[in-house]
Amino acid sequence: MKYSTSLNPLNLLNLLNLLNLLNLLNPLNFLNLLFFLLLPCFVHAQEQPSTDDLLHSFNVKMNRIKRFEADANVKIDVEFIDIRDRQIHITYQQPGQFNIKSDGLALLPKKGMNMAYLSLLHANHTALSTGEESIRGIPARIIKIIPESDTSDIVLAQLWLDPVTVRLMRMKTFTRTSGSYMVDFEYHHKDALLPDRVTVSFKINDLMFPTKAMNELMTKGLQKPDSIPKTARVIVDYSNYFINGDQGNHASKTTAWHP
Repeated sequence: MKYSTSLNPLNLLNLLNLLNLLNLLNPLNFLNLLFFLLLPCFVHAQEQPSTDDLLHSFNVKMNRIKRFEADANVKIDVEFIDIRDRQIHITYQQPGQFNIKSDGLALLPKKGMNMAYLSLLHANHTALSTGEESIRGIPARIIKIIPESDTSDIVLAQLWLDPVTVRLMRMKTFTRTSGSYMVDFEYHHKDALLPDRVTVSFKINDLMFPTKAMNELMTKGLQKPDSIPKTARVIVDYSNYFINGDQGNHASKTTAWHP
């Protein structure tokens, strides 16, 4: 029987593939390939800003808002009270001057809407990064803020910051005098500078209802005290933003910045 020593193109290709496989199984070559495949992960990790850098970028961004005003519709979502939506007008002026004008009684925890995070970050504090969490499908960094002042009403605040847009997605605040509350910030456009919707969730006991209004509700038998729900929400939808004197809710309303 005769064997041909020539290789046809197909056999040659198979041989080359076998040699490549044997070369790949070489431990050194395998490690080089593994490093090459994982390199993008290391690069991505290095690109993540530190906690201090992220907070600094957020501070710089918000500090460029010298003044803003907006109209808002306020919806109070609580079972034991039926109250119509309220229209309010909000004005903010640096540093920390926050004013709300209403067309009537608006039962809402103002501490959840007055940009308290700005004064919190301006004061001496300790910041700790505690992980990541997805908020409405957006990855957010979780940062705990602990004020160093013994006189601060805020004991602890937890921020969920989007590191890409440097926008605040959620904030949970624990206070000495008003219990705790959670604030969710929603942005309807990718270049929105300020939230288009703010939802404040809180415990009923932490909301200071006017005594006269509460007594009237109880004496009319509208609700028994032991059946009052534990929690409530205030949903605020903003419109007609004027930021630094210009109409619109866009990052371009401030001087150019880059996260």
